[in-house]
Amino acid sequence: MNGLNRLPKNGSVGVVGGGISGLFFTYFLNLKRPDLKITILDKSCSKSKRVGGWIHTHRDATTNLKLEKGPRTLRGVSPGTALILQSLIKMDSETKEHIMYIEKESVANRKFIVDPKNSKSLVQVPPITSASFYEFMKSGASDGFFKSLIYEYFNKSKNVVDRDESIYDFITRRFGSDSLVSNLASALFFGIYATDVKNLSANYCIPRLVNYEKTHGGIFRGLFSKNQPKPIRTNDQEIKDFATFLNINEDKMLGYYDHLKKLPLIAFKNGMSTMPDKVRDHLSTIPNISFKFDYDVKSVENFGKKLKLNNDLSFDHVHLSTISNNFDISNEKFMKYNKSLGQGTNVLLINLYHPKKNIIPSKIDAFGFLVPKNCQTPLLGCIFDSVIEKNMKNFYDEKYLINSDALNKTDYTKLTMMVSYNGKKIEDVNINEYKENFVFKMLKDQIGLNKDQISGLQKDDDFLIEFTFADNSIPIYNVGKGFSSDMEKDIRTVLKKDLLTNNNISVGGFKFADGPGMPDVVVESLRAVQTLVK
Repeated sequence: MNGLNRLPKNGSVGVVGGGISGLFFTYFLNLKRPDLKITILDKSCSKSKRVGGWIHTHRDATTNLKLEKGPRTLRGVSPGTALILQSLIKMDSETKEHIMYIEKESVANRKFIVDPKNSKSLVQVPPITSASFYEFMKSGASDGFFKSLIYEYFNKSKNVVDRDESIYDFITRRFGSDSLVSNLASALFFGIYATDVKNLSANYCIPRLVNYEKTHGGIFRGLFSKNQPKPIRTNDQEIKDFATFLNINEDKMLGYYDHLKKLPLIAFKNGMSTMPDKVRDHLSTIPNISFKFDYDVKSVENFGKKLKLNNDLSFDHVHLSTISNNFDISNEKFMKYNKSLGQGTNVLLINLYHPKKNIIPSKIDAFGFLVPKNCQTPLLGCIFDSVIEKNMKNFYDEKYLINSDALNKTDYTKLTMMVSYNGKKIEDVNINEYKENFVFKMLKDQIGLNKDQISGLQKDDDFLIEFTFADNSIPIYNVGKGFSSDMEKDIRTVLKKDLLTNNNISVGGFKFADGPGMPDVVVESLRAVQTLVK
């Protein structure tokens, strides 16, 4: 027998990592096996007891300032978002007061990219009005757009082999040139993976499009075909599965998801750290669950029927929700895969805040903008946090997070810039250089501030600029790692079975989930538990 069926009554489980993946794994496991003694091990400081990994909301109790130093929203269309929210409500019904959303029609749901031909111009994508369509057609984003679409439709591939290639190579081959990917699509992948499309596996990032070519000879042929292959699991099937696991009425859960998937963005009133904090607080009330901070797991080795961490702590089973590059276990296939992923992306986050001025012109009120590959700059994009906050409503009573009366008294600006910093370290950051070449350059070129406005901000003591270095934040899912558009053949599927069978170890987190989003890693945590208690 495999997995937790091996575990004795009141057995012990060590969970490596107190990020969102490890926290939810512990919660799900405790639901099914409350007899188990579970220890969450995290290298965070025991004084702060901070959990959440890359989710980090900085809150200043004195000024009531809230700045996101990591992810800030969930996508309503993702089934994993419904799983997260319903789990949080099951833990604490007061969570309902914290859940916020943005309506589909809201200006905060608009997205822009920098015009590849003119860095001082932002182009709305997709163009949804005649005016925005006209601007799109004038911009460099439209170069080769329609020609590429026509080429792809008539470019029918035959005898497609099961191979992996980069997103850049796949889209260039399918659409006849690199115009579409370099002027437009690359911005989306920069925003999600913070990595160049030449360094991303098509099998990992766009398996559905890869499969369209395999089954129908092309993307559009597959997309519009009535004979599309049925997915292994539909979203509704996933939702029913979640409902069964959480012991929630299926129809209620489906109805909840139907509502959520119409909403583009979900967030929390007091920031994204609300999510891991709520899970931590709930788990802390359960006698069989404990936290061990200041503990960096470097190795796991089989020791008889037990597993030893750092030649120190012993457990009947170990779950790896996070895995460092220098981690060591006696599993050759795993070690090769972990080493091949190597150093992840380094991203410099720059938070900008002014408590008394709104410096974002209303014509570009939006979620923010991303930067295509052809712009040739380390700037990945900018999120307009204050626009998002001003348009947030509570999910349950539909009241705005910030009402109009409050805005009339005090307006403000909050932005987050994302800069690619691969190959560099935090000590390489020259603050003054980055303020000049990125912060004020972005405010001038993309936001459209004039010289006097820039000069005023440079002297303004109220204008806050904070730098946060996110090193090794997201794995670089490159070609040649063993990713496959067929999940049964994918290296992650193979390794999960191998690790569980030969080492009694389960895995989760970014390196094994279907995608890099928070809902993806939480769903992966649930799947790991389902496999273990099967």
